[in-house]
Amino acid sequence: MENNTAFTVFLVDDDKMYLKAAQTQLLQQKKINIKTFSSGEECLKNLHLNPNIVFLDYSLDSEDANAKNGIQILKKIKAVNENINIVMLSGQSKLEVAVEAMKNGAYDYVMKNEDAHLRIQNIITNLLKNISLENKLKKQKKMNTILIVAFVIIIIGSFFVEKLFGE
Repeated sequence: MENNTAFTVFLVDDDKMYLKAAQTQLLQQKKINIKTFSSGEECLKNLHLNPNIVFLDYSLDSEDANAKNGIQILKKIKAVNENINIVMLSGQSKLEVAVEAMKNGAYDYVMKNEDAHLRIQNIITNLLKNISLENKLKKQKKMNTILIVAFVIIIIGSFFVEKLFGE
């Protein structure tokens, strides 16, 4: 990611206190735009904002008993854009939830405990580095393509010049 480019993070959690605490913690990071959502459905409606990462709570039904859970939202996000990095958050320690999240394309799984904010900070730092490297690689591939095309044009041009003016 370019130094002047913002990294967009979505926080999705129906626990407003946790959401606010996580947002406050992440605001300390530079070059991060943070959007918060209290439901997975609200998050889905805003995917056009192209988040780089979504921190998604597993249990999203405290306000709406019919709300989809984090795994269901994860699947929908991946169906829209498989390149969005999704980190599942959960207050429960069920291994099955972590395994299911990872099987469905989650980048990582974070337990909501005293180490969660540090893990989230580390995940963001690592993803920033990965995205920056991916962008540099894409630019290098474009430059290589341009150089190859230019080389081919020079070769073809010299061939025609030789045919027109050569002996």
